[in-house]
Amino acid sequence: MPLPTPPGDLTSPIPNQPFDYPDENFLEGAYSPVIVGEGLRISGDYLKTAANNATVILEDTTFYVAIDGSDETGDGSAANPWYSPHKAMEFLSGFIILDTVQVTISVGEGEWTFNEPLNVDHPYGSQITISGQGSNSRPSPPQISQGVSGYNVSTKVINDEVLRQYHNTIWNFNGCNGIEAFSVSGVTLDKLMIAGLVDTDNQAGVCMGTVLNKNYPNAISYTVKASSASITLGQVAIFNFYLAGVLCVGGRVTFKNDCGVVCGCGDNGGYFGGGLLALANGIIIPSTSYAVNNQWGWAAAEGGFIAGGRAFVQSNQNGVYVASNGNADLTSGNGVNNVDVAFKVDNGGLIRARYLALDYGSNTVGNFAEIGTAGLIDLRNCLFPAGATFDPPVDTVSGLRLIKTV
Repeated sequence: MPLPTPPGDLTSPIPNQPFDYPDENFLEGAYSPVIVGEGLRISGDYLKTAANNATVILEDTTFYVAIDGSDETGDGSAANPWYSPHKAMEFLSGFIILDTVQVTISVGEGEWTFNEPLNVDHPYGSQITISGQGSNSRPSPPQISQGVSGYNVSTKVINDEVLRQYHNTIWNFNGCNGIEAFSVSGVTLDKLMIAGLVDTDNQAGVCMGTVLNKNYPNAISYTVKASSASITLGQVAIFNFYLAGVLCVGGRVTFKNDCGVVCGCGDNGGYFGGGLLALANGIIIPSTSYAVNNQWGWAAAEGGFIAGGRAFVQSNQNGVYVASNGNADLTSGNGVNNVDVAFKVDNGGLIRARYLALDYGSNTVGNFAEIGTAGLIDLRNCLFPAGATFDPPVDTVSGLRLIKTV
């Protein structure tokens, strides 16, 4: 089915002049330029300038992206797909989506390399799903790590080989962030492997906002561009990003239940990062996702928040890190086999990790849990590995520090 050309990118002002096609009925197809009137909701300020001059998707619709498609000559149909998801999102930027309609961007099998991030901002993003090809399931943490804990070149090779068995649609991002959203979104990603191709400072896989630079070496402090957007992650694997697999600087990322793998992420030149990284009041809902073989499994700072579900933070170099009033909650999840430190708070913050069985595996070379200048770690109702050490000693108030076990 040929696709019409929309009147323009709805993020830009459109002249307040109605279409003048008196002999045409534009309500017959899925894509119809109409004069917006009663019965069609316009969502937010984002589209106010287009309210009298818009193109509307009126039916559930699927667009197609394929490794042999073309962004120049493709029209997004199954017979003539686009090459990149970037082109699909650019095209959709010119459309309003009716409330009851769902739009799918179906991405075929293959491996792509992109040199710029994919921006998924769209005012009707909650009605858009970008879905690749692959399994409806995911490997378990022991399968992902093959029994090898930590974060290094060898674990990345293992992770890559395992993830490719489950994902037939692979997007490599070369020296840039992967997926970005800043203002409006809600898009769902499913059945995709999203990978960083080279180590690049401050690069992350799925980004609500972004980190612009480090403020000074070896300190938990960044200059950032914040987001108010959101994304939902289905059966997505995120691999080999230098700062973080999932980054929330403001905004919100939610994993669906029984979905999501983040591995091989977070070194950032020895600075500070992790599989999941929440900054500046960003919110990550991990549900039952797996963070495996990262530098830090989770990290939250400057008001960042990671909580919700029974997630796995397993076999990383370090487990959960919180600083500067961050908050992380792994209660009833899994936090075993992290090599150096399982739980750490510095300069104020809170970790809750109650009801965990942590008494098996090779958990930690250093302290099992430790607090720097101030903070609270709540480990009530947990079982600990033999010989686990704590700083300060458990259930002892030391200045502004407390590790609570009873």
